[in-house]
Amino acid sequence: MKRAILEVVVSGVAATPRDVALYASCTLLAASVTEGQAQTNNLILQCVSFLQENEFICIQNITDKDGR
Repeated sequence: MKRAILEVVVSGVAATPRDVALYASCTLLAASVTEGQAQTNNLILQCVSFLQENEFICIQNITDKDGR
């Protein structure tokens, strides 16, 4: 899952945390988790945290010219 998330971010397919969550929730691994949505979300957050901690990715807050 870590590699899949990294690849989707690096390729530009997912640019926001919401995009990453949507992509990851559509994977076979997410579909095979029997504990439910909460378990899937936890797995995704763990993978993203690992990638951030090891400096593979970083989350940036970007605002447009209107300050949003």
